[in-house]
Amino acid sequence: MDLNFDGLMVETHPNPDKAWSDKEQQLTPAGLKNLFDRLIIREKSATSKKLKATLEELRELVDKRDEEMIRALKERMSVIEQIGIFKKENNIAVLQPERWNEIASTRTELAKEMGLSDEMVLKIFQLIHQESIREQTEILNRKKDEVTSG
Repeated sequence: MDLNFDGLMVETHPNPDKAWSDKEQQLTPAGLKNLFDRLIIREKSATSKKLKATLEELRELVDKRDEEMIRALKERMSVIEQIGIFKKENNIAVLQPERWNEIASTRTELAKEMGLSDEMVLKIFQLIHQESIREQTEILNRKKDEVTSG
């Protein structure tokens, strides 16, 4: 219900192991009662002007951080472009597995130290790495006179 769904669909059976179908996902009546006892129905959104204003202020902070992240990504991709040009000029392969392993290890360790999900940070850096490979591959496939004029 925290995801603002309109309702739940729950199957119950007094003996789930003997249910004709879906026995793995059925709850006993006691389990269903336990579920309902723990269920919390939340408001769909902030209701008062004060709550709405506070939520809006917090969302503005998130928006600013998002913009900072996008600007940082742009700066990072500018460096990736320089790396691509360097690799083309020096006949170096795009993919450097040791470097990726180092990035994955150090970034997830930093995430843990900062109290962030290392799984989330790894997924983000996998996407960034894929885009970096795409960008560098594009640079390596350009004709020589296209590389410097970009």
